[in-house]
Amino acid sequence: MNNITLKAAAEMLFDNDNILILTHIGPDGDTLGSAFAIKYMMTQKNVVIICDDKLPERLSFIGEGVLTRCPDQFTPGLVVSVDTASLALAGEYGQSFAGKIDLKFDHHPMSEEFARYNYIDESAAACGEIIADLIAHFGVLDKPAARALYAAISSDTGCFKYSNVTAETHRKTAVLLDTGIDHGDINQRLFDNKTRGEMTALRVTLELLKFYLDGSVASVCFTNETKAKHGLVDEDIGDISSVPREIAGVELGVVLKQRQDREREFKISMRSGPGIAANRLCAMFGGGGHRQAAGGVIEADSGEEAERTVMERVISALEDMHGDI
Repeated sequence: MNNITLKAAAEMLFDNDNILILTHIGPDGDTLGSAFAIKYMMTQKNVVIICDDKLPERLSFIGEGVLTRCPDQFTPGLVVSVDTASLALAGEYGQSFAGKIDLKFDHHPMSEEFARYNYIDESAAACGEIIADLIAHFGVLDKPAARALYAAISSDTGCFKYSNVTAETHRKTAVLLDTGIDHGDINQRLFDNKTRGEMTALRVTLELLKFYLDGSVASVCFTNETKAKHGLVDEDIGDISSVPREIAGVELGVVLKQRQDREREFKISMRSGPGIAANRLCAMFGGGGHRQAAGGVIEADSGEEAERTVMERVISALEDMHGDI
């Protein structure tokens, strides 16, 4: 799948200035940590990080200065995508770079090769693992980059509890720890630092859950109206995607979130058990990701329409494939 080596990719980064890094919408620790790790290791370069979405406050410790649009005075010499399975997940602005993306780093199965050069390693638990290997070609790993990479890997492995963790994941993480970073602080910020708004969102999620197929599938839809009713902002609901799957008997959890800036657009997050490929389900909605954690996007005139459409297609797919998708 790869049409470039990491060494050649490192040379591309070295040989270009004005580097633009695109992250995915619904930003998480992996996409931001991967982007900032590259930026921290290239202090002599002009690096701009773009995310076509609002960033969660809890991830601000990874780095600052992420933009939603390329500055007028900035002409990219190299456009790089990190941790983005499909171009649709780069957001509307990210998609405007179609045909102009030079280099892509990703680890998701079913990842689209939308860049001129693609490096995709499905065995990596996080894109941060790939960037850790990339940085080995840069020279000495410093603390800011190690901190960003640890956040990337820990975020995408659920603090190292998911099945995607390998012995190689731990070996690469040990190198990061050798720099002296405070991994306890990073994990606390990622997983144990919920606001009152986030706890309210958890309560509302449990109240709004709908169940299908004898309770094996659960969904919840957060519209802007629901958020306003309960005094919630997007940041409050950023971490609820895993909640439905935490309920005993639920093998697939589906969470829809209406965008504040584009009200016809709903972000889809799916979490599944080992018998269901969430990334194949999300591919029906222009997305992708991991087998058990994936995302997509759907447009609809209301939350009811969005949830109904998604669940009808998901349930039909599950029934057609007898759950083995």
